[in-house]
Amino acid sequence: MRTRPRAFLLLVFALGLATTPSLAAPAFLSDAVAEQARAHPGNFVDVVVTYRSRPGPFERTRAQGTGTQVGSGFDLVPALSMRVPSRSLARLASDPSIASIALDAPIEAMLSPASNARAAVLGMAGVGQTGNGITVAVLDSGYNPHPDLKNQVPAAVYFIGGKSADQYGHGNHVAGIIAGTGDKSSGLWRGVASSTKVVSVRVLDANGRGTVSSVLAGLDWVKQNKDKYKIRVVNLSLGHPPTEPAAQDPLVKAVDALWGLGIVVVCSAGNAGAQGYGTISSPGTSAKAITVGSVTHWGSASLTDDMVSSYSSRGPTRFDQFAKPDLLAPGNRIISIRSKDSTLEKAHAEWRVTAPGMAAPEYFALSGTSMAAAEVSATVALMLEKDPTVSPSTVKARLLRSARKVDMGDPFAVGAGVLDVAAALATTGTAAAAPSPAVVRDLEREMLVFDETAVTWGGAQWSLRSLWKSVLFSDTALWGDAFVGSSGALFSETALWGDTALWGDTALWGDTALWGDTALWGDTALWGDGTTGDTTPVGD
Repeated sequence: MRTRPRAFLLLVFALGLATTPSLAAPAFLSDAVAEQARAHPGNFVDVVVTYRSRPGPFERTRAQGTGTQVGSGFDLVPALSMRVPSRSLARLASDPSIASIALDAPIEAMLSPASNARAAVLGMAGVGQTGNGITVAVLDSGYNPHPDLKNQVPAAVYFIGGKSADQYGHGNHVAGIIAGTGDKSSGLWRGVASSTKVVSVRVLDANGRGTVSSVLAGLDWVKQNKDKYKIRVVNLSLGHPPTEPAAQDPLVKAVDALWGLGIVVVCSAGNAGAQGYGTISSPGTSAKAITVGSVTHWGSASLTDDMVSSYSSRGPTRFDQFAKPDLLAPGNRIISIRSKDSTLEKAHAEWRVTAPGMAAPEYFALSGTSMAAAEVSATVALMLEKDPTVSPSTVKARLLRSARKVDMGDPFAVGAGVLDVAAALATTGTAAAAPSPAVVRDLEREMLVFDETAVTWGGAQWSLRSLWKSVLFSDTALWGDAFVGSSGALFSETALWGDTALWGDTALWGDTALWGDTALWGDTALWGDGTTGDTTPVGD
C-alpha cells in the first residue's frame, strides 16, 4: 500500500528535475548578435555562448544539431565559441542550458601614433621598488627579443597567428613600458618596474587584431599557469566596443574570475574619447578591473598644463553606468622598445627613436590608453613587491586614493586623478572590495547619484569624496549612507545630462554601423592625423 505513493513521489521528483531547465530565464541575446543575423540572414555569426553550467559533449552535440560549428571551450567562463547560421540563431537561443550569447567581437590594440619625447611617469622620485619577484602577464601582440628585456621574459605563448613573436609592434612596446631595463638607452627609457618578469601571451595578430575568443583563451592560460610563473598582474591594453552588459560579457566575466583568484587586472579605457561619453571599451567595463585613461603630460613638474588626452575614452560605461575610467596615467608620446620588422615599424619608420649615442633606433614612440594601462600595471608590480599580501581590491583602492587630484574636467574623463607611483606605494589601508561606483540619474532631484564607496568598499577612508574630491564634489549634497548626489550642473558637457542614448536608448547603442565598424576603431589615421592638440603630426 505504501509503494504506490512512494513511486508516485519519485516520479514527480524525476519529472521536476527533467523540467527544471525550462523554468530558467530565457538566454540573453546580444543586440549586436541579433543585428548581424538580421543584416546577413544567409551568413554565419561568430559568437561566444555562455552556459548556466560547464558545457560537455551533450551541449556541443545539441548546438551542432542547429547547423552550428562549435569551436573552443573555456576555463574561466563556462562557454563555447561558435559559428552559428543566422537562420538558426533563435533555435540555439531557445536552449534552456544557455545563459547568454555574445558577439565574438573583434579586439584591437589601443594605440595612437606619436613621436618626440617620452612623458615622465609621475611620482617616481625616490621609489625603491623595481618589481622584483612579480610577474605581469601581457596579453597583446606577442614579444620579439630585445636587449632591454633579455632576462625579463620567462615565457611567450600564442593563441593567434601561429607564433609568439610580436609581428605588430604593440606587444613589445607595452612590455617595455612595464619592465624594460633601458640598457640600450643608458637607462633613459627604462620601464617603470625594471625587475619585473613579463610573460607574453599573444592574442593579437600582425595587424593588432584578435577576437573575444582569442583573449579568453589567453586568460585561461594565465589561470592555468599563474602559480608556475608567479603571475600577480594581467595587462590588457586592448578591447572592443561593448555589445552587452557586464553580467553577460564573457570577457568581463573572465576578468572578474581572475580577480577573484587574486590577480590584479588592468585594462585600457579605450581610444574613442573623441566620440564623448559612454565609450569605455570592454573588458574595461568591468566594475572590478582597474580601467586606465590617458593624460597628456608635457614633462613639467606641475600638472596645471596637463590635459586628458583627446582620444582617451570617457565613462560612464555604456550598459551599466559604472564610473570609469578609474584613473589616468601618462599615455601620450611614450617611448619604449621596438619590435624589429613589425607591421607598425614597416608602415611608420618615422616613429622609430634612436637613443643618444646609439647609431641604430632601438625604440619606438606610440600614444594611447594602452601605454597608460602598462604604466599602472607596472606600478601594481611595485606595490606587490612592497607588500605581496595585499588583495586586488586593496591595490585598486590605494591607487585611486593616492592619485593626484586634478581639475581637468568631469570624473567620467578623469576618474580619481592621475597616477602617482610614490604615493601609491605609501598609501595604507585595506578594502574589502573596490567596485567602481555605479551612477544613476535622479530626475526628481536633478542629480547624478553615485554609489558611496565608503559603504561598498568597507571603510570611511575610501569615501567617494576622498577619491574623486577635486572634480566631482566641490558642490554636492550628501543624502543617505549609500549614495552621494552631484548636481548635473557640475558637468561641463550638458550632453551627459540629456543624452538619452547613454541612459537607455538602445536604438543608438545597438547601431552596429557605429559600434561595429572596425575601420573606425582600428584606423590609426583617425587618432594620429595631427588634428588634435596632443598628437604630433607624422613627419614632425
